Amino acid sequence: MSLLRIPFMLTAALAMHIAVTSPNPPPDVTEQLKVTWAERVFAKRSPVIAKILFWAWTFFEVAVVAASLETSSTRSNVLSAFVACCPTLGASKIRITPMFLIGWFFALLGGIIRLACYRTLGNLFTFELSIRKNHRLITSGPYAVVRHPSYTGLIMVIFGYSLCHLSGGSWLMECSGLSLDGTVGKVLVSMWAVGGVFSVSVIAARTYKEDTMLKNEFSDWDQWARQVRFKLIPFVF
Repeated sequence: MSLLRIPFMLTAALAMHIAVTSPNPPPDVTEQLKVTWAERVFAKRSPVIAKILFWAWTFFEVAVVAASLETSSTRSNVLSAFVACCPTLGASKIRITPMFLIGWFFALLGGIIRLACYRTLGNLFTFELSIRKNHRLITSGPYAVVRHPSYTGLIMVIFGYSLCHLSGGSWLMECSGLSLDGTVGKVLVSMWAVGGVFSVSVIAARTYKEDTMLKNEFSDWDQWARQVRFKLIPFVF
């Protein structure tokens, strides 16, 4: 069962990597809008932190499973160290659970949505709020469903990938010593929840700022907003 988890983990990690990697370099300073400290940190620092954390967790999980498949005589010292961190049941602790599959689905779908937004906007897509040279209002593709679909995809990836690692059966919960049964594990999950709330609040605030920016720049924004009423989730928000 743990071996079957590997392709799911790698595809979820790839979706996360795509979601937090800007498809274009930052725009010129003259094209950028002034933003708050929280927005600046969110755009520049959070992608780096997310990549380090999520890829590290994925690496450890894959390494434990791979190490457990080797015999003690053929296993290298490095792989033996990974097995030692899960001494009781080894890789059998790392397994596919219903919560993991739900998280994987959200992460994968969010990554696909995010990638579709990259391709639809092309060179207009940046992590920084900006009005670029020859900018135009894009209302096709995912932008015909909600006005800020890239943020929808990002929230789905954050939620899904977090669920993959913070639910039972993951390396983080089963082998790292941070089980939810312990105080440290509960503190970790609480801190991660606070970070998630912060991220979503920043994203929600940016939707209002982006709407104002686009409305002031493009005369056809009002018509688009009447046709596409919701910002992130159809019929909800």
